[in-house]
Amino acid sequence: MTSDRRRFEQVLLNLLSNAVKFTVHGSIRVVARRTSATELSQMLEVSVIDTGVGISPEHFPKLFQPFSQLPVEPGVRPEGTGLGLAICKRLVEKLGGTISVESAPGSGTKFTFTIPAEPPGE
Repeated sequence: MTSDRRRFEQVLLNLLSNAVKFTVHGSIRVVARRTSATELSQMLEVSVIDTGVGISPEHFPKLFQPFSQLPVEPGVRPEGTGLGLAICKRLVEKLGGTISVESAPGSGTKFTFTIPAEPPGE
């Protein structure tokens, strides 16, 4: 198994683990597709989409930093991003890609990472 494949798997598992943790009811989907970066290269775009609690956009800058803790309502257990998302960001960047988030409180979360795709047959 190549280190690139291990990195890819770790990113996907971390994102899925977060989705499971923050989605008590609803669903989690993984969507993957190849996109063209240029005529000669392709990218792999992977999204992990959940119907969980969601995140306020004002907290997005903290998401990919180690041990960020997001504010919560009184009486609710505080949640933090721990190291998982920081590790995801580092691994995706080592693979030559980017990672992003779309979310809103109560509307779930979509994490998308895009990395260079190996040409078919390699």
